[in-house]
Amino acid sequence: MEDISYKKILKVDKSIMNFCIEKNKTVADAIQAFFASKGLPLIVINASYELIGSLSNGDIRKFLSDPKSKITDPISKALNRSPHYAFDTDDISVVKHELSTEKTRLVPIITKNRKVISIAYLTDISLNINQKDITYQNNLIYLIAEIGVNHNGNLKEAYELVDAAVEANFDAVKLQFRSNSTYSNVKETGNIDLGTEYILEELKRTSLNSEEEKKLCRYIRSKQIDFIGTPFDDDALERLYSYQPDAIKIASCDLTNHSLLKNCANKNLPLIISTGMSNETEIIQTKQYLTELEVDHAFLHCNSTYPSPVEDARLKYIGRLAYITNAISGYSSHDGNKYIPLAAIGAGAKIIELHITKDKKAKGTDHAASLVIDELKSFVKSARLIAKALGSSNPRVPTQGELINKVSLGKSLCYKRNLKKGTIINTEKDFILRSPGDGITSTRLNEFINKKLTKDVNYLDKVDFTDFENLVNLSTNIRKELQDDQRKSLSQFEWGVPVRYRDMEEMISLFKPPLIEIHLSSKDLGFPLENLNHKYMKNKSIILHAIEQYHDGFILDLASNRQDIIDESFLRINELNEHAKKINTLFQPKQKIKIVMNCGGFSRTNFLNKEEVQQREVLLIDNLILAKNKLSEFEILPQSMPPFPWHQGGRSYHNLLRSTESLISLNQQTGLNICLDFSHTYMDCLYTKCDFYQALESLMPITSHLHISDSNSSSNEGLNIDEGSIDFENVFNIILNKDFSKRTISLIPEVWQGHHNNGEGFQIALERMSRYISEQVS
Repeated sequence: MEDISYKKILKVDKSIMNFCIEKNKTVADAIQAFFASKGLPLIVINASYELIGSLSNGDIRKFLSDPKSKITDPISKALNRSPHYAFDTDDISVVKHELSTEKTRLVPIITKNRKVISIAYLTDISLNINQKDITYQNNLIYLIAEIGVNHNGNLKEAYELVDAAVEANFDAVKLQFRSNSTYSNVKETGNIDLGTEYILEELKRTSLNSEEEKKLCRYIRSKQIDFIGTPFDDDALERLYSYQPDAIKIASCDLTNHSLLKNCANKNLPLIISTGMSNETEIIQTKQYLTELEVDHAFLHCNSTYPSPVEDARLKYIGRLAYITNAISGYSSHDGNKYIPLAAIGAGAKIIELHITKDKKAKGTDHAASLVIDELKSFVKSARLIAKALGSSNPRVPTQGELINKVSLGKSLCYKRNLKKGTIINTEKDFILRSPGDGITSTRLNEFINKKLTKDVNYLDKVDFTDFENLVNLSTNIRKELQDDQRKSLSQFEWGVPVRYRDMEEMISLFKPPLIEIHLSSKDLGFPLENLNHKYMKNKSIILHAIEQYHDGFILDLASNRQDIIDESFLRINELNEHAKKINTLFQPKQKIKIVMNCGGFSRTNFLNKEEVQQREVLLIDNLILAKNKLSEFEILPQSMPPFPWHQGGRSYHNLLRSTESLISLNQQTGLNICLDFSHTYMDCLYTKCDFYQALESLMPITSHLHISDSNSSSNEGLNIDEGSIDFENVFNIILNKDFSKRTISLIPEVWQGHHNNGEGFQIALERMSRYISEQVS
């Protein structure tokens, strides 16, 4: 079936002021108004809402290209006075025709007196309820807790159900509204079947009086949760509307009730329609009617039996429902089983509605088809987890964690046997694939057919282009030196590059940096430092990046609540101390060695609760003070952490040293400055919805060293500068602030795999940094 997630639909929007601007406004006002219209053109109107013209970004640019034009000029000087439009009496095909050209992105719909009454444009399929945008482009699942009549006519019990829904983190609470005119006179004449008679008695038993109903609606609104109501007749609709709902739900029984649908549409609120008891033709006819009414709407797949049998759930129909209606689709659950609505999310439901109760065995039809309040928290947690796991249907690219594992678990071309210089390669006989995957991949196998070796090679040596005379140029990216002006810009900081002992001399030779940051592995602690060429280290500043994850599986954690982990962490710190002292003696760095440290505070399966975090913070502060005393010859720099670190091939959860408040508190209590890792902090700001640039300004006074890289999500770190979504022009404006630049701050490009191809990634980062710095300094 067609994937509708990329489909554009015609939207006729009555909220015209999101797209309109009065003719007496300025060009500057128009630029601001483009944010509300999401970049769509603006419709220019007069005080009587009559169409005057239109104004696009292109119109603004063209106007301001004239040196005589000013941003304070009225928009009447810039507008297009011959915009496309359609009359309210035109068939929808006229509007579609107007929007069929590439140039027309928005069409005002006007009356014969030219008054703008709505705006038509093509957009993603969506439904907006109280600023929550439900689309197929995001993974927001909108969860509705239906109380209905499950309060049993008891206001206190109704309050308890509302509280349970709020505590469980539902998006909305839904009530039902009836009036004396909901049912005909059959209740008086006795001409009634047993099913209807039972329902009438239940409604009588479970109804709230008018004062109780008012109190309940006010109570819901006071809880900062969306309020939705189902009216079963026109009188009930008016009563519901007086309580200011965020959306209106249409019960399955009223899907074909066009009179009620029209009256609901006139309230200009989004409609959610259940489809139980209906056939597909009725659903399509109602869809057409709602489109004519120009009302935002969604459809919920539903089986209207209480509780409904599992085999009647037919969750696959959710996708078809979206397809035939071109609307957001969801699932209204009467299963009384949390697994079916959870499965509905996987089947494509964007809205889930389910009944909630205190007791499944209570008297009444809805209780058995409901979830009990003790199940609600776990249901919502599972629903949010499934929604997050859905991701997108975009073409697949590996995640950051997969790329890391691809190095250690992937395969590179290696030699299948010992071979002598001059051997002509037979790839089938001479090559084999072996881990790790940081060498030449099998996709380049054909480049080595019949090539001659220029040296002897051994079994399981990794194949390298330099092993072959005519392939040498393929092995290196000819890297030009950093230019003098680039070095001059970078000299605003004490800049450097990350190195490992195995490539230290190469990186120093290539970049000639004033600083190096040595990234240690546990096996590096036994590296013969005496064998390094000391001339490369002369007059250099040295930063050590302490080991976090050791080859034996141990992860340093100074915030652990297990004493054996604390004890082992200090044993590892003692080893680091001895190694750092040896570096001091052999290389005599320019100034005190700084040690960047990932201090711990992670958990394996989920984030810790607030009380646990506070306990771990106390442990971390105490142990960092001890570590500071043990490493007294050096300067410890705790590193800012991301929400989701990668540990031993999988994702963990970091609880400490993420937020601005946590890092500043650490500085105040220990006197330690920090290493501010841009991508780590940006990832956390994305996850917690905080302002990264405000965080940067707050953290710069306690920052001694910067790890600079980019990011574009809460789990994707170490991208090169300008390859994520950080605004580096703003960043360097902040960090070059005169209050911060009075002291020397060091930095490196912390770009993942930046050392590949002779440090190509590091060079790109340094060149881009120098450009931003020079722009700010000049």
